[in-house]
Amino acid sequence: MSSRKGKEKSDGEEQEILPDRSMSGEVRILSANTCGFDKEKWKNLQKMADSNEVDVIFMQECASAPKVEEIVGEDWEVKVTQEKPAAAGIKRKRGNDEKEYKVTPNCGVGRFYATLKRRKIAKLQVETRLYLPADSEAVHDFIFGKESESGVGPSTQGVRRSSRTKQIPAENLPNLGALGVRGPQCIEISQTGFRPVTVFNYHAPQGGGSGGINQSGMDAPKGHQILQCVARETRTPRLVIGDQNVDRSAMLDYYSDLEVVSAAYPERLVHAAGSRVLKVEQIDLGDAGEKFNNKGETGCSDHTPLGLKIFLPSDSGQ
Repeated sequence: MSSRKGKEKSDGEEQEILPDRSMSGEVRILSANTCGFDKEKWKNLQKMADSNEVDVIFMQECASAPKVEEIVGEDWEVKVTQEKPAAAGIKRKRGNDEKEYKVTPNCGVGRFYATLKRRKIAKLQVETRLYLPADSEAVHDFIFGKESESGVGPSTQGVRRSSRTKQIPAENLPNLGALGVRGPQCIEISQTGFRPVTVFNYHAPQGGGSGGINQSGMDAPKGHQILQCVARETRTPRLVIGDQNVDRSAMLDYYSDLEVVSAAYPERLVHAAGSRVLKVEQIDLGDAGEKFNNKGETGCSDHTPLGLKIFLPSDSGQ
């Protein structure tokens, strides 16, 4: 198969020829916190995408689906979801009783995630999946604590395994509030002949205040505590990408089982963490990436974008 990139004529008009990387499973990715979305920002992002042969773009703090679709045009398939709390509640079964613990939202829904896939890459499929942390065993352990074989719950809770035992009061579950902060957009990338990959397009919660040297916001750790639980239980290879609101050292702690790459200096909050089987490689976006981080200037944001190459693993296991 051809891997060239150039121009060909069709009905008298030149058409771009995109490289065919389908045999290798290579997927090129661009991620950006756009801090809003307009035609000028798209113009800059599109230039980066085209010059680096990007297949999929992940955006945070973007815009509603109608606006994104109008701006990007018909060359891109658009998947938009709201940036919203990770869960509205979580259920816990004790003996014959089940109780749902409601979660207080600590996130508005006025912002949006957007994932764009180049339509010409027909063999590559991109679909939105549900993000369900309340169904995660690891999240249950994080919220309610693990019980020992003797039936004794977390020492701070004093709970014993019994159908007659009263449920833990919500105020005695200090980690419950972590489900109320912002969760990710969950996307599955797939292609025939390769294993699917789960991507968590993530704008970690900021929290409206300084949280110390390792994070921009007080709630960023809460979001990563939940996401790392879900990511570890994901059966497919996985990629966490976006504005993480923590520095590299924190990402290495939260996702110690994944390979972490970071946007170019001086950006310190934009990272990706991917399964090692994906063979993640960073794409140098050069001056275009650096100049995009110039909030207040037309077509710019307050964060540096991140470019990556990943390689979908063969479904034969080889």
